[in-house]
Amino acid sequence: STPLYSSAASDVYKRQEQVTMGSQESVDLVITIDRAWKKRDYEMIKSLVSDDAELSLEDGRVLTGADAFVEMIEADYQKSVVEEGGPWEWTMNYAFAVKPTSDKWGEYVNARFTGSNGIFEEWYQIKDGKLVSWTQAKRSLAAAE
Repeated sequence: STPLYSSAASDVYKRQEQVTMGSQESVDLVITIDRAWKKRDYEMIKSLVSDDAELSLEDGRVLTGADAFVEMIEADYQKSVVEEGGPWEWTMNYAFAVKPTSDKWGEYVNARFTGSNGIFEEWYQIKDGKLVSWTQAKRSLAAAE
C-alpha cells in the first residue's frame, strides 16, 4: 500500500488498504475550481467547497470553509494584480486522482501549477462532489531550472 501524507491516508495505511487510481470526475471538479479561481467566480467556488473544508496554504495559513477560501483568493488578486500590477495567470501542468479502496475518505487529486511567482504542488481531497481538504506547497521557479 502507498501512504499519502494526510491523516486520512495514515489511517488507510494502518488498515493496509490499497491506493488505486481515482476518477476523472474528481479531476474535473479540480479543473472547474481552477477555472472559477481564474475568473474569480466566487459563487462557483462556494458551490464546490465544503463549508468546513480545511485549506492549508503554502505560507502556513490554514483556512476553514468556502467563504474564507474566496476571501483569500480575492485578497491575493487585489494585492498581486491591482496593487502590484502582476499577471493573474498560471498553467495547470497535470492533475490525477487516487483513492483508497474504502470510499470513507473520498478521492485525492494531485495537481501542479506553474505561475510567474512559482510552482505549486497541491492535493485536493474530494468527497461527495465537494472539496473537503486542500494542501498547497510552493517552490521557486529558479529551483525548477
